[in-house]
Amino acid sequence: MEEVFKAINENWKPEDELTLAPVVNKFIELLTEIRTSIETYASYNCFDSFIHQFNIADDVEAKLKRLDYTLASFGVLATAVTQGFAAARGKDSSDVEEALKGQMETRNLTKENRAALDKVLGGLQTLLRQQAPGPAQEQTKSRILAIQSMINVGLPETKLLSGIECQKIGSGPVVVTSACEIWKGLWMGQQKVMVKVLRQSSFNESERSKRLDRWERRMDIWSKLHSEYILPLYGICYDDGPFPYLVLPWCPHGEANRYLKDKPAVERLKICLDAARGLQYLHSLEQLVIYGTMRGSGILISNDGKALLADFGVPSATDILSSADGRVGNNSYAIHRWMAPEMQNYTNTKSTDIWSWGMTTVELVSGKQPMQPFPSHKMPGTVMFKIAQGERPSPKEHDSAVLRGELWSLLQSCWYKDPEERPNVDVVAKKMEAIVEAYRRA
Repeated sequence: MEEVFKAINENWKPEDELTLAPVVNKFIELLTEIRTSIETYASYNCFDSFIHQFNIADDVEAKLKRLDYTLASFGVLATAVTQGFAAARGKDSSDVEEALKGQMETRNLTKENRAALDKVLGGLQTLLRQQAPGPAQEQTKSRILAIQSMINVGLPETKLLSGIECQKIGSGPVVVTSACEIWKGLWMGQQKVMVKVLRQSSFNESERSKRLDRWERRMDIWSKLHSEYILPLYGICYDDGPFPYLVLPWCPHGEANRYLKDKPAVERLKICLDAARGLQYLHSLEQLVIYGTMRGSGILISNDGKALLADFGVPSATDILSSADGRVGNNSYAIHRWMAPEMQNYTNTKSTDIWSWGMTTVELVSGKQPMQPFPSHKMPGTVMFKIAQGERPSPKEHDSAVLRGELWSLLQSCWYKDPEERPNVDVVAKKMEAIVEAYRRA
């Protein structure tokens, strides 16, 4: 600013007072605005600084242009100021991202932070849909991706538009199951994602509509979750083919049961602990979320080797049990061996989650499905009947040296017939932490 005042002093002439005085006043007003903005931005915490980074940058850019115009009136160039800002902005952005990364790894989003984040992402999503294809739209997509690279959540409007927000790529699916097809996809035209196409059931239109409504409510709940142990749901697309599809982050390591095939015991136990921590998050929410029936194929592995709970409501126990043969439409789901006995009465509670976590732990530690002697693919009711009669997995069936001692005692407590006697997830997680640590030291 020294150069500015020097230029004013050198160029000031009494006869120019009427001309220069308004310019000086505008300059002072601008400096006051800049000071107010700086004080406001300085009061932001790390999270607020990150999610508002683009608004801050746009505001500063606009003020710099005004500053350029004003300084030109005094014969002073603002190029050095602008270049200094650009360098500082790059460093500040990097510093904020590093600080935020450390924070987000150790905590979940608060209700207030999630509301603020949704407001910012919602504004960007609305802007994106209003823009014509071109550089401005690509910039908006990049801004959305920049936020999601640090805080991996979906967009507030979960009904996505193909070609703008998402799209399937490739000539066909990479995986086909009885329930769905998995395709590769692009998110914001840049990021590789998983596209999960849901196959149509054979129910009549009225019944299918009811189930779809129930499923969409479940998906809406999923889209609002945020935890390092929950797979984010970016949204659902209805306008890219005959069947709707989910858009999810791409997980190159795939499902937990396949990922752990050749992994040592400590890694298997660590994934089971991660799954318990995912339940901890769900069970601690103000609006309680029951996961449903956990199993190895419903847990994906993140890039850094964490377990991510996925497949919320695909399918739900209610869907399965409302059909006598254990099917949803034409799609068979042999998940009875993971289900607590009270789920036959359409009951889903924290205790049913604990039961299925125990069954999933047996599966992931041993590499074999629980309740081995009973082939549910032929007679799905057999497994349910045997469980109701008190049958439980045994270490001999799974031939694993890990399924013993403290771990086996914990698993047995998860399968008590009386749901009230089963441990809560905090107890499960604490005991699993001790078990994992013991294996690490061994």
